[in-house]
Amino acid sequence: AITKLEQELNALEGVTRGRRGGGGAAATATFGSVESSFAGLLAILTENDMPPTTQAAASVLLAQKQLAELQAKLDGLKKQVDALK
Repeated sequence: AITKLEQELNALEGVTRGRRGGGGAAATATFGSVESSFAGLLAILTENDMPPTTQAAASVLLAQKQLAELQAKLDGLKKQVDALK
């Protein structure tokens, strides 16, 4: 049970990519991929004096949705850990 929980936590963590918005959408969002998305979006939004494009705004909403889903999964894993105590 503990090994399975550890594998699930590692899958949620993921690998952090470069900071400059590279790569397409991951097949499965991880905290690492979402962090990279937010970092890339922050760079795009702060380096430009223009209002955000519709694509940038949509990307922010997608990253927020992915983060909320990951947080819900993490909360579920925390409950499983508490049940082991």
